[in-house]
Amino acid sequence: MATRIQIKRSSGATAPTTGQLLEGELAYSQDRTGNGAGAILYIESVASDGSTAVIDKVGGKYYTGTVDSFLTPATSSVADKVVLHEATANGTNNVTIKAPDTLGANVTYTLPATYANDQYLKVDGSGNLSFAAIPSGSFTIAGDTGTDTFTTGNTLTFTGSDAIDTTVTDDVVTIAAKDATDTQKGVASFNSTNFTVTTGAVAINSVEASKVDITGATALDPLAGDDSFLVYDLSATANKKITAENVADYIYAGVSGAITISEAGVASMAANSVALGADTTGNYVATVAGTANQISVTGSGSETAAVTIALTNDVALVGDLTVGGNDIKMSGGTTALTFSGSGDVEVAGDLQVTGNDIKMAAGTTALSFSGTGDVKTNGDLIVGGQDIKSSNGTTALTLSDTSGNVAVAGDLQVSGNDIKSSSGTTAITLDGANVTVAGNLTINGTSTIVNSTTVTVDDSLLKLGDGNTANSIDVGVYGEYDTGTTAKYAGWFRDASDSNIFKLFVGLEVEPGTTVNTAGTGYTVGTLLANITGGTVSGLSADIGVADGGTGASSFTTNGVLYGNNTSALQVTSAGTDGQVLQANSSGVPIFAHIDGGTY
Repeated sequence: MATRIQIKRSSGATAPTTGQLLEGELAYSQDRTGNGAGAILYIESVASDGSTAVIDKVGGKYYTGTVDSFLTPATSSVADKVVLHEATANGTNNVTIKAPDTLGANVTYTLPATYANDQYLKVDGSGNLSFAAIPSGSFTIAGDTGTDTFTTGNTLTFTGSDAIDTTVTDDVVTIAAKDATDTQKGVASFNSTNFTVTTGAVAINSVEASKVDITGATALDPLAGDDSFLVYDLSATANKKITAENVADYIYAGVSGAITISEAGVASMAANSVALGADTTGNYVATVAGTANQISVTGSGSETAAVTIALTNDVALVGDLTVGGNDIKMSGGTTALTFSGSGDVEVAGDLQVTGNDIKMAAGTTALSFSGTGDVKTNGDLIVGGQDIKSSNGTTALTLSDTSGNVAVAGDLQVSGNDIKSSSGTTAITLDGANVTVAGNLTINGTSTIVNSTTVTVDDSLLKLGDGNTANSIDVGVYGEYDTGTTAKYAGWFRDASDSNIFKLFVGLEVEPGTTVNTAGTGYTVGTLLANITGGTVSGLSADIGVADGGTGASSFTTNGVLYGNNTSALQVTSAGTDGQVLQANSSGVPIFAHIDGGTY
């Protein structure tokens, strides 16, 4: 069952006193003799002075019955309503105030503070109600000619004429203009705020000349001058009207293409609109001129004359040079360059490079000349033989044509600081006697001896016992220390022979090999000072004391709740029953019991 909470209560209708309740405590007078008619719920509170205790009524059957008698809550289709009853001695009639069943938003009506005789109730745009005098029963009507005072309650008549019809329907007055055949050509609407003509007709000498849309913002344009005439704008989608236009606009408006003519009669030709063809006359180019000592020109200046251009001096080519034969010869007729036809070029004499580079077809530098005799090869260097020799003819390097190995005859001295792999990546960097290996360093011997005093390793995890697939060796770390007489060893390790337990040790006088001898001289279990989180604790020889963060006990009552007992072992309550809560007895001892406020 659920927890039972009983507040203070009495069988009679008497209210509790401040001495019977605490601040915030509830009590209920049940009024059993009156069948609960006067049953009231009370709570003790504090008066406005902040110190005096008072008893306040907060509910009960008396109040809910009273509210139910005059308040009807809203349903899914009917709004809230309040029923105000007449005096019970006079009958059961009532006055009902009800909200609308549907509202677009919250509405607040504020009642007026004062009133007077013969006034009516009105509301402003904020919902404020007020009483006001009934306004005067007349207002003034004015027209193009004359005015009149209209009295409320009389009939206001809109009279038409032979040319005007008037119609009144649904609070709207419609005024319609007639033409010669009594056909309605204009419609005017009149209401309390404006007068609007939506369509209409303009008649000249009783003959319909043109139909226009007229609004209050559109007027006929005046004639601009002697060269203007009236035009009806039929293309407009709104505000169609008669406008004054210039004659020149309409004369030249149809001219299109490459030539346009302005209103003033000025003709203009669009750029790039004339194409040269067979029907043209005159010279396209007046003269083709040459340059001194380089290009000479003959035959220039005539439309049909042939032009001859000759080279008289050195020529600098910006684009490709195509040679029809196989040879390029010197001025004396001696062949300087021979082209094979397959792309090869044979140089008959010496090849002198004015710049420092010889480049590939793509523009990439293949050879660079330093100017002092050194040559730098940017790509691969292919040697036809197997030896590269020094200037005195001694073999310096021997190249194997099968394995790719290189034999260095003498010492290998690296002028730079790097030794690179075939891909160009730096593998070893030399800095005096220091050596930096950029990649992995694999040592296949049985021992690695490091004589340095400081070893720095970037790896966050060190792998020990590689290949220990048979679980035959211990894995760990140990160090040597000396107490003054004997070398001793301390460290931690995973014991392969003891259920994979990690152990700390100190004092061992025999240096470990592949295992740590736990029976060796001086072996002592080490002490760990650390904060421990996670995992489990088991196999303790004694219960952990309260002072050390333990309970001091090895077992507790089932479903009991632990509570402190100074430095002694923790105590435990008896198990609670269904619905009980934990509370304290008169001695302050935790117990399980039901909550009961008692009686008053």
